[in-house]
Amino acid sequence: LRLAEPDLPAYFNGVGNIGLLLGEPSGWLVDVDLDCPEAIELAPQFLPPTGAKTGRASARASHWWYVCEGAITKKHCFPGSKDTVAEIRSTGAQTAVGPSVHPSGEQYEPLEGDPARIDAGALALAVQALVAAVIAVIAAERPGIWKMPDARRIVDVCPASQARIVAVSAVALLARL
Repeated sequence: LRLAEPDLPAYFNGVGNIGLLLGEPSGWLVDVDLDCPEAIELAPQFLPPTGAKTGRASARASHWWYVCEGAITKKHCFPGSKDTVAEIRSTGAQTAVGPSVHPSGEQYEPLEGDPARIDAGALALAVQALVAAVIAVIAAERPGIWKMPDARRIVDVCPASQARIVAVSAVALLARL
């Protein structure tokens, strides 16, 4: 549903949530949704800086906002799982923002600040590197968590053309731990 300004009072009566349409309909506003504590913790080392971050009490800064023309919605899951590590939300997706309320009962933070402008390819690569690092950290902290060799899992989350960059990023991160 897309509303014009005169229609807003009929739909926003103080009850319900607000979901922002992302990508092309919003002038290429894009949300990088970080769905696990490790991704939130490591994001500053991998994602481009932005002046717009949101979340909720139990997941502060779990949404990083960018203006990113041509960005493609992509969900990155843990190996062999449907559980999400991080997701680029663009055209065809939406994200709830404050004063909306999460199903847990926590209120979302309002979207404030200026989202950074970034190239779509650069953002996709940064998110892939973050996901690889999260998987590497979890594999190091919990040996045997995945049945396949952990190094193979790291490479599997990225296209072959970018696997070396991602592997180097993950190794560099692990060396700092």
